[in-house]
Amino acid sequence: MEATCQRCAHTHTHAGDCGHTHDQQGTGFLILSFLLLVGGVILRYLQLPFWMIPGVEVLWFLLAFLPVGFPVMVEVWKSIRQKDIFNEFSLMLLATIGAFCIGEYPEGVAVMLFYSVGERVQHRAVDRARRNIRRLLDVRPEKALVLRQGKEQSVFPGEVEVGEMIMVKPGERIPLDGLLQEEYALFDTSALTGESLPRTINRGEEVLAGMIVSGQAIRLKVTKPYEQSALARILALVQDASELKTLIAENSSLNGTLLVLSGAITLAFALFAALPAARSAARVSPIMAMSGTNLKIRRRKRKTKKIHNFEAYYARLNLKRNKGRTAITILSLVMSITVFIALQGFSSLLNAASALQDNHLGDYQITNESVGFTADDLNTLKKNKAVQSVAAIQFSLYEQNENGQLDGISLEFQLKPGETFQVVGLNDEYWDYFMGDQLPEEQLGQLKSGNACIVRNPIPMSYGEDVLELTNIEAGESICVAGMELNVLKTLDGYDGYLGIGNGGFTNGVQVIVDDAIYERLTGKDTYSEFLPTLNEGADRENFDTFIEAFCNRIPGTTFLSYEETDQQLKESFAQIQMLAWGLILFVGLIGILNIINTVYTNIHTRVTEIGMQRAIGMSAGSLYKTFLWEGAYYGIIASVIGSVLGYVCTIFIEAATSDTIQLVAIPVMPILEATLLAVGACLMAKAIPLRKISKMSIVDSIETVE
Repeated sequence: MEATCQRCAHTHTHAGDCGHTHDQQGTGFLILSFLLLVGGVILRYLQLPFWMIPGVEVLWFLLAFLPVGFPVMVEVWKSIRQKDIFNEFSLMLLATIGAFCIGEYPEGVAVMLFYSVGERVQHRAVDRARRNIRRLLDVRPEKALVLRQGKEQSVFPGEVEVGEMIMVKPGERIPLDGLLQEEYALFDTSALTGESLPRTINRGEEVLAGMIVSGQAIRLKVTKPYEQSALARILALVQDASELKTLIAENSSLNGTLLVLSGAITLAFALFAALPAARSAARVSPIMAMSGTNLKIRRRKRKTKKIHNFEAYYARLNLKRNKGRTAITILSLVMSITVFIALQGFSSLLNAASALQDNHLGDYQITNESVGFTADDLNTLKKNKAVQSVAAIQFSLYEQNENGQLDGISLEFQLKPGETFQVVGLNDEYWDYFMGDQLPEEQLGQLKSGNACIVRNPIPMSYGEDVLELTNIEAGESICVAGMELNVLKTLDGYDGYLGIGNGGFTNGVQVIVDDAIYERLTGKDTYSEFLPTLNEGADRENFDTFIEAFCNRIPGTTFLSYEETDQQLKESFAQIQMLAWGLILFVGLIGILNIINTVYTNIHTRVTEIGMQRAIGMSAGSLYKTFLWEGAYYGIIASVIGSVLGYVCTIFIEAATSDTIQLVAIPVMPILEATLLAVGACLMAKAIPLRKISKMSIVDSIETVE
């Protein structure tokens, strides 16, 4: 659907439903189906008298299936009418019908229930992501300066025609795609490409909407209408992403002939692979099969040695009997342990990254990049009962003209070609946050009295092999700005301490940071560019949000951002990533455990006759237990040693991804201990469970049993 934006007078397209109706069943139906499923499993285990009545079990699980299965059946009917037979709905329904046909009613209900839960979680995540991304991307320019008949006219970007010339000032976003008319210019492309460093574009090259001008005012010849600009296309792609799944479902189909052919080929290969084993098994005589494993033992003359722990020694010999099976089992455990340790380190890295969200000033950011704020606006914020303090920033940007001089301000030192001059004014609240712990009280007093300043020198830049010579002001020097002499107390390098206007682009040059008391004397301006209010503890944020919205609507071009909402979004993102990491850990661990259980069951059940013979010659049940438990312990210990080393190596590479340098890190002791205990414990339990059943068999039954 389309809705008109009150701020920019253009329309936004909001995607409706994604084309699937299976997400429309309520949470109550899912809970009902889950409760019926759990209840049915419990009743099946207890085997109560009424449960044994024919038809009760089937009816119970059918009732559990209907809340989640009926919407899927509706979708199957709709797809069949549209001649789309083979899709996710039909496959899920066939899986459920197959489970019911073989009597596995709980599995059939569980498959459909988990599918419905997964679809619901998917749609909620997609909707949330769509809202968040739309909110972040809806920062489009509201006006464009078009040159018509030699005059500048401020119009909505949608009213500019292809071929017209537009003017964009430094720090403003490009409203439309066009060709650069200047010799060259610097642009901040972080909103489109994610690159933090400015990009140089020469005359005649294309400039995309959404870029931010740095350095000087430019002229562009419009090449595309507003609806086809880069920024508009990005937003349209984001808003229409929810329709992708529907389009794929509507335009995708599976040929029934191909499905039958693929099944036939799979079956043929399976039969072909089983043929050699079947022929070999058919040649074994009944007497040889009942005699157990036929091994030819080559005796060697060896020195006799004393065995201190017969069970452990015998367990080591059993590991060597089938080296391939032992290696595969240990390898599966190694993979599980490695993933466990690596993802534990990754989760710790996420927790460290989430702590960075507290490094902002205030609870809100209120920005105006056009007309700015007045002192009355600042007092209006401070008078609000919910506000504890308001940090304010003033910003002015000056560029060199063709003669290398600055318009609007005078300097007694010369800037290097291409550099800008920036004046930043901070109030007392901002000073306490910005330099409160870096400067002594005496120097802070000099700053607030207007006798001193802080300077951020230009960032070193180069074009190819040529390194630009930049202005370098050192601490302790005196500079004269607009006839005022200022002592430089401190210098900042690079992006450290960079201050600008809200979302404005970076421009390289000399930045002088002073107190707001002398900002007007230097620049002749008294407007503020940004407010950062801090609320009292326990303040009503909903009422304050309403106040802020009214405040922004009153002043054109004002935007605000709630740090609480952004912090919550970050926390939710980190939580989702951690859930995904733990899900992967559990999945890989489950594969390893299942492999262990399979190996153990196969190993024990193929040695039933051997176990009976050992007991017949005097081996006690306790000694038998110890032997197999030692085997399990060896599996876990060997896999833990190898997996811990590989997990530590993976942790090093994970840390290197954040610092761009490979170096040794602290050994993750706790994850290694946890992985070792879990691996050894899983191996011991896998050995103990089947061994208990076999140890209770009589010696005669064990010898006569053929597996």
